[in-house]
Amino acid sequence: MRAPPASATLDGLLPPWTDVPPALVDAGLWCVIEVCTDVPAQRWEPRLVLFLTDAVALVREVAAWIEDVPMWDARVAGYARDALRRDEAAPTALCHVAL
Repeated sequence: MRAPPASATLDGLLPPWTDVPPALVDAGLWCVIEVCTDVPAQRWEPRLVLFLTDAVALVREVAAWIEDVPMWDARVAGYARDALRRDEAAPTALCHVAL
């Protein structure tokens, strides 16, 4: 598996996001990549739903997506499979900071 892409010089300050996808799989949630569309207001919108149940594959896909669109701040979040809404109790993690 390739290493997740760097977020310029902030990687040392970000907690590791790679622990979140396995937790989402264990909780029976979909892994969703959200992007920050309004930084001052901290408005986050879903952009990609990953219908995978393998944690290693999820980490790989999130890393590949970040490489493809590095211009957005991105985070991973858990969405309920039945309602496709964010589960507020699920872990989330900032996985990329665009600089």
